[in-house]
Amino acid sequence: MVAAASSRRVRPPERRVILALAVFVAWWLIAGFGWGIPARALQLAGSVVGFGAAFMLGARLNARQRGRLEAVIVDLGISTASLGLIGFVLHTHPLAMASQDVWRLAGVLTYPNATGVLLALTVPFAIANDGGSERWRRAAAFVILTGLLATLSRGAVLAALVSLPLLDRGRLRATLWPALLAVSTALVLLTTVSTGPRKPCLEPLVWGCGTFGLAQVLAFAALGTGLALAVRGPHRLKGPYRLVVATGLLAFAVAGSVSLRSTLAARADLAGVDARFESWSAALAELERSPVVGVGPERSLVMNGGRQFTYFAHNEYLQIGAGAGIVGLVLLGVALTSLVRAARASGNPRSRVVTASLLALGAGGLFDFVWHLPAVGMTAGWVASLYIGGGYRAVDSAQSPDPSDATESAPPPVRAASSPSRPAPDSGPATAAPGANSAESVGGRANVRGQGYWTLRRAISGRTHFRRHQD
Repeated sequence: MVAAASSRRVRPPERRVILALAVFVAWWLIAGFGWGIPARALQLAGSVVGFGAAFMLGARLNARQRGRLEAVIVDLGISTASLGLIGFVLHTHPLAMASQDVWRLAGVLTYPNATGVLLALTVPFAIANDGGSERWRRAAAFVILTGLLATLSRGAVLAALVSLPLLDRGRLRATLWPALLAVSTALVLLTTVSTGPRKPCLEPLVWGCGTFGLAQVLAFAALGTGLALAVRGPHRLKGPYRLVVATGLLAFAVAGSVSLRSTLAARADLAGVDARFESWSAALAELERSPVVGVGPERSLVMNGGRQFTYFAHNEYLQIGAGAGIVGLVLLGVALTSLVRAARASGNPRSRVVTASLLALGAGGLFDFVWHLPAVGMTAGWVASLYIGGGYRAVDSAQSPDPSDATESAPPPVRAASSPSRPAPDSGPATAAPGANSAESVGGRANVRGQGYWTLRRAISGRTHFRRHQD
C-alpha cells in the first residue's frame, strides 16, 4: 500500500489518506511488539489495511463502475440479512446465537453486533440507491431493516438512525412503508422464533434437529407477506386493502409488544449497559496509567475490582487510546481528517450518502469492537472510495484534454471562402452545443456560433477575430 501510494498515478488526497493509515498501523504494531503482545495487534491492523486496500482499488473505478459498486454494497446487505434471517428462523448456529435467553441474528460474521453495524453501513445505500426500480429499493430496504432489527443490537440500530438525517427527505418518505413493514415483521419473528428452544441446530439439514415447526412456518409466512407488500407499495393498495393492512400491522404491534415483554426486557436490562460502563472505565484507567503510548493492544482490562477482565473495551476510541495512547488517537484523527479533506476535494454529489454510511460505522464503534473485524473494515473502505473519482477525473481531463476526443466531437469541416472579403457559402446556422466556442467577425457582418475552434479557423478568413469561451 505504501509503495502504491508513492506512485505518481495516485492523487495527493488519496496518498494522504493511505499514508496516514499506514502510519497508524505501524504505530499500532510497534505498540504490540513493544509490550510483548504482537498477536493481539493483528485484528485491528488487518482491518485498517483492508480498509486502505479497498479504498485504493475503489478510487480507480470509473463512473459506471462506481454506480455498480453502490449496487454491490446493497446486494451485500441483502445477502447478509437473508442468510442471517434463515439461520435466525431455523436456529442454525452460528448464523443465529442465543444470548440473554433470546435468539439473535448473527449472520455470516457470527456476531450479532458486528452484523448489525455491517447492515447499518448498507442502509443509506439501500434508501438512496439510484440504480434499479422503486420496487427494488423498497424490497432491499425491507430485507436489510428486518435483518438489522433481528440482531437486537441496540448500538447498530442507533448507528442506523444517526445516519438518516443526511439522506434525502423524499427518499426517506418513500422508505417509510418498507420500514413499517420491517418493524411489524421483526415483531412477528421475535414473537415466534426468538424465544424458542435454546439448543442450537448444528446439522446441515436444519429440520433434522426438530426445529422446523409451526413457529418457523409463521415466521417464513410473515417474511414472505412483508416482502410482497413492500414490493407492491402502498399506492398499489386500494382503500379497503389499506385499511386491512393497517389494522393487521397494528394488531401485530400490540400482540408483539405483549408477547415480547420478556424478550424486550432482556435487551432493555441495564446489566449489559453496566458491563459496558465497567469496560469503559477499565480502558480509561489503562489510558491514565500510560497516557502517551498506551499499554499495548488488547491487553487485559481489569473490571469489578480485579474479579473480572476483558480484552475489549466495547468502544473503539477508548480501545485505541488504551492500547496506543494519545499518539494512536492523534494518528487516527489525522487519518480521519485526510479522508474528510479528500471528500471535500472530490466534489462528488453522492458524498452525503457515503458520509451517512461512514457515520453509522463511527457511531457503531462507540458501543462495540466492530472495527476489529476485517470484513467490516474492507466494506467501509469500498464505501469510502466512493468519495473519490467524480471531481479528480474531471479536473485531470480539463487540464490535459485528449486530442482524439476533440476530433471526434468536432462537427464536419466547412469549406473555406474563395476570397477573404466574401463569406463562406451559406450552409445554415449551426446548432450551439453546451460549452462550445464562439467567434464574432469584425464589424458584426457575421456571427457564427456553435462550431469547434479548429473548424472555425479553417472556415473563416484571417480577418475574423476569434474569442474562445471556456465553460
